[in-house]
Amino acid sequence: MKIKSTVQNAAAGVRDFFRAQKPRSFSEKFGRDASFFGSRKPHKATKPRAGWLTKLVLCSLAIILLCVGLLLLSELWRVDTVTSKDGSYYTADTLIRLSGVEAGEAMLSFDAADVSKRLKEALPLLKTVKVRRHLNGELEIRATEEEKVYYTCYHRNYYLISGESLRVLGVFATPDEARRVGALYIGLPEEARVRVGQKLTYQYLPYVPESVPEEQVTYELETAEPKEEYAYVLEFVAAIESAFGGRADGMETADRYDLWIVLDGRVQVCFGTMDELDRKIELAGRVLSENSGTGDLPARLDVSDPKRSTYREGLQIELPDWASPMQG
Repeated sequence: MKIKSTVQNAAAGVRDFFRAQKPRSFSEKFGRDASFFGSRKPHKATKPRAGWLTKLVLCSLAIILLCVGLLLLSELWRVDTVTSKDGSYYTADTLIRLSGVEAGEAMLSFDAADVSKRLKEALPLLKTVKVRRHLNGELEIRATEEEKVYYTCYHRNYYLISGESLRVLGVFATPDEARRVGALYIGLPEEARVRVGQKLTYQYLPYVPESVPEEQVTYELETAEPKEEYAYVLEFVAAIESAFGGRADGMETADRYDLWIVLDGRVQVCFGTMDELDRKIELAGRVLSENSGTGDLPARLDVSDPKRSTYREGLQIELPDWASPMQG
């Protein structure tokens, strides 16, 4: 009987070894009733798990069904219409034409991010572009534009600059595009660093002692943000826009000691420095209102010394090219 019991225990142990079961406790392993091949207590049967081959087949079927569904969707889901809305600078027809998407194309044959990038490269005054696909076949292009735009002349090229972020939007060989969209001209200091796609910054040329060899000197130092000595540029622009609004055609800030603007395409107002700027602006507004009906000749108003302002008109007064109205 003892031999028969030992054989039965061995068979049960082998069977338990190849069958999924709960780990044995310490008492089952080393207790009084423990056996070499396993516990004598019956184990609860567990459900067999799905094998790796079954899972692989199911995953493959799911991928195949997904691919077939995408192929059918790409063939059946096509662009019926492309819609957009007119903006301040660009019309809906311009956006639709430059998007490169036409009616009849498959909805999934193009990337919405590529369409957005293409539009922003072709139309620099676009702030954001979102392309949305609709189940009814409509492709909608939603675009927002820059609210305030400046332009400047830098190394004989004309650059558009965002008035909000100061990011350089684009470059043109002539000022026609900038003047077409009503951008305000700003003459920047020669230390300005203007590069398309980057924020407007400044660089300065430090003083180089004669005792230091030239090959050991770094002449150009770039700053991540406009340095304190150039903060007057934005302060002057903000003050002029607040005081004169849309009357200003442009302003010159290249020389901090000779700041001036042009109003109404004919009146040059010289402010000198930033000292007592609020007082100078108030004085300029009063003098201009007193001489508003004198004529259409070019004029120059000098309020650099608030105690002694001068105003004169005459054909001999030369205004910059950006102050003249755009032809055609």
